[in-house]
Amino acid sequence: MANIHADVAPPAFLTMDEVLGYLRVTSRTIYRLIKAGDLPAVRVGRQWRFRQNDLDAWLSRQQTNLNCRETDTPPAARLAGI
Repeated sequence: MANIHADVAPPAFLTMDEVLGYLRVTSRTIYRLIKAGDLPAVRVGRQWRFRQNDLDAWLSRQQTNLNCRETDTPPAARLAGI
């Protein structure tokens, strides 16, 4: 019987250092996002690991949320900081 998962690559996991470079943020920001439950991460022992696909999906949601917030607020209100 053939392995049905032979063509499927395992998800790529990134280390904290790789995520810091990928997102170009500080470790404090990453820890804050993990604690808030906003950034998907897996704890392996004392280290955090991140799936590349999860990070890309999270980034897409952030872009979508940003676009929604910008279109909900009139331009004059955005300029005034309201």
